[in-house]
Amino acid sequence: MTTEKEMRNHKRIVLAGDFNLDLSRVNDMNYKVRRLAGDFLQKVSELGLLITSYGDTFKRHVNGQKVTSELDWIVSDKTSKITKVDKIDCSMSDHSLIVWKLDLPDQDHLDPVRKFRNLSKINKSKFASDLSCQPWENLAGMSTTEEMATAFNNMFLGVLDVHAPMRISINKKKRIPKPTIALKKLRRQRDNARSKGNISNLRELRTKCNSLAKKERLEEINEILKKIQPLHGE
Repeated sequence: MTTEKEMRNHKRIVLAGDFNLDLSRVNDMNYKVRRLAGDFLQKVSELGLLITSYGDTFKRHVNGQKVTSELDWIVSDKTSKITKVDKIDCSMSDHSLIVWKLDLPDQDHLDPVRKFRNLSKINKSKFASDLSCQPWENLAGMSTTEEMATAFNNMFLGVLDVHAPMRISINKKKRIPKPTIALKKLRRQRDNARSKGNISNLRELRTKCNSLAKKERLEEINEILKKIQPLHGE
């Protein structure tokens, strides 16, 4: 399964949107794709993935009666924290717009190498033209959905690589020295003086804070210089 490969290659898996499967009807004998929905749920469970449901997200009228289905949801790995889940009725579609927030780890723990595509530079008409030239009809002759998905991704990403190639950016972390306990205490006193309107005390504490902060910064720079000096002597 493609998802298994992606889980090996990436730290986080989040699949979201219209899956065209109503998992709430997996036990409904009248549901035509009940077996496919059941197989999907089993595979999700085997991979240790989680499903985030939005309830009814698709509305249509059949024989004059309103019918709803749960077609839009999220499949994610257990480390991805999906929060602030919501759905919004959309007049442009018979599907509700699904909304969520993905809590990412602190920037300090992220990989400094970032890959991205500049999608704003894509020539939309040429991109659409190149997509239309792909042999999409070959998908109909494939025996499994897995094979179809792989072929679809290869054709789509092949065109995307031409119009918006993947680029690499290196995130540079800013070196911010951590203040000492003494400086933290002094800043707390300064903030208290400010909140109480004690102007004379505030000025004195502000001067002390700036002086101690500069001193600590110089000490950090000296420590850095000590570490790199041997390199110049080699």
